Amino acid sequence: MEGPEFYPQIILPRGFCKNVMHYMHDGPVGGHFGVERMLSRLQTRYYWYKMREDVTLWCRTCTSCAAKARPTKRPQALMGTVRVGAPMERIAADLMGPMNETERFSRYILVVQALGQSVERAKRQYNKTVARRQYKIRDAVWYLIKGTKRVKNKIRKFLPSYEGPYFFLGHLDDLVYRIQKSPKAKVKVVHHDKLKPYHARQPLDNSWVLKDSESWQPLEVSPPSLEDDPSNVDISLNSLFSQEIVDSVTRDKTPTLDIISDVSVPEPEDVELSGGSTVPQELTGTVYGQKGERPLRTKRQPKWYGEWTS
Repeated sequence: MEGPEFYPQIILPRGFCKNVMHYMHDGPVGGHFGVERMLSRLQTRYYWYKMREDVTLWCRTCTSCAAKARPTKRPQALMGTVRVGAPMERIAADLMGPMNETERFSRYILVVQALGQSVERAKRQYNKTVARRQYKIRDAVWYLIKGTKRVKNKIRKFLPSYEGPYFFLGHLDDLVYRIQKSPKAKVKVVHHDKLKPYHARQPLDNSWVLKDSESWQPLEVSPPSLEDDPSNVDISLNSLFSQEIVDSVTRDKTPTLDIISDVSVPEPEDVELSGGSTVPQELTGTVYGQKGERPLRTKRQPKWYGEWTS
C-alpha cells in the first residue's frame, strides 16, 4: 500500500487568488473543469484560507459554464388543479391495444375515465419531486433557448443552452413570468420551467427594472358578448350536419345579380343534350354571362356514430 503523497504548497496571498483561479479555470490550460477537479489541481501547488468555498463560488459564477450546463435538479413547478363540477364534465381518454381482432375488425378499446380522485392522487405523487423556485422583481435569471436557435456552420450540441442575464419583471400567472434583457429589448413571456438563477461575479445594473415593472399594467380584455343564450344552443351531433348550415353556406357562395326593374329578363330555358335529356340553364356553365359555381353536396351523418345519434 502506497503512503500519503506530499506536495510543496505556496501560501497564496488573498490578492492573488482571483488571478490563479482565472488561469486554472478560464485560461487556456483551464478547460472549465468542475469544483473537485479544479480544487485537486490547485491543492498540488497552492493553499489559502477557505479555498474550497472560493473555488465553488468561482465555478458557480462562470458564465461559460452556466450557459451550457443544465441545473442539477431540473426546474419543475407544481401541478395545477383541474376544477370539476359534475361527473363526466372533464374526462381523460386513451386507447388500449392492439388486441385480438373481433368480427368487426376492431383491435383497440377506447378507455374513458372521469377526472376526480385519480387526478388528486396523481397530483400528490407529482408534487413530491418538484423543484420550484421563487423569483423576485429585479432578480437575474437564465432563459432556456436550447433547440430554438440555429447558427450557420456550427454544431448545435456545442451551442449554449441558456441565454442571459434576463431580469425578472413580474408575474402573469402562478407559473408564467415576464422577463427582459435590457430596457430597449423586447419583453418575453416564459414559463417557470424555462428559467434558472443567474449568479454574477460583478453586481449587475438592474435599477431600470423597478421603473418598468411599476409603469406596466396588464390589459384586461372583456369576453365576447353572446347574443343568444348559451343554454339554448344545440351542440349535439345532429346539429353538426343539419341542413340549415348547408343552406346558409350555399346562400353565401351563390353569386348575386343586380336586376333592373325596368328591363325585362327572359326566363331561362332548359338546354337539351344529345341524349335527349334536358338540363336546367342554372346548372350549365354560365348564367346570363356570369359563371356559376358548382352546387355544394349535401352533408350526411357518418355511419360510425351509430344509432344513438338519431
